[in-house]
This record gives sequence, structure tokens and C-alpha cells, in this order.
Amino acid sequence: MTSAAFRHGPTEMLDPAVFLLVFAGAARTRALNEALVADVRAAGARAFLAADDAEEPALRLPAVPDLARPVVELLPVEMITLALAALDGREAGRFERATKVTVTE
Repeated sequence: MTSAAFRHGPTEMLDPAVFLLVFAGAARTRALNEALVADVRAAGARAFLAADDAEEPALRLPAVPDLARPVVELLPVEMITLALAALDGREAGRFERATKVTVTE
């Protein structure tokens, strides 16, 4: 979600147990995303910025033109979901409650 969308609700859930990964995004909006990281940290939660110049080596992304940035930012999220699913003993991408077609509405 965008930084603006995060500020309209999920901000209320911030506490020390929350981890937020924020992507730098396009050059024109990077400052907004950096500000979100600072605000989340100020609220007591953990937040990190994934970018080509990230402080943490594990969060460094390749420098690419803004047009390609969504692809580069999507791949780490997919890898994280695979790792979290494995840690929880789940098969990533397998629905347990939802179906492909909604039959009740």
C-alpha cells in the first residue's frame, strides 16, 4: 500500500511487535516513504527502507529506472512470503479458506 494509505488506518496498530518494510519507490515520492519509516520508528515499531542505497545490505535493491522499480520491489516481497509460509509449515499460494469463486455473494 502507499505511505498515504498506511497513514489512514494501519498506523493505529503500531507497537514494538510490528515490522514494516517500506520500499523507496520512485524518486519523486521517496521522501514520503522515508518519512513514513521515521514516523513508524518514532511510534515504537520497527521499520526499514528497501532501496538501492539501503543501510542494511539485505535490503539493498538494484538501481533501476523508475519504470522497472515495481518489478524489483515485488520480488523481495514474494521471497519473504515464501520464507514466512515455510516457517509456518504452510504451502505458499495454497488457499485454505478462500475459493477461486465466491459462491455466497
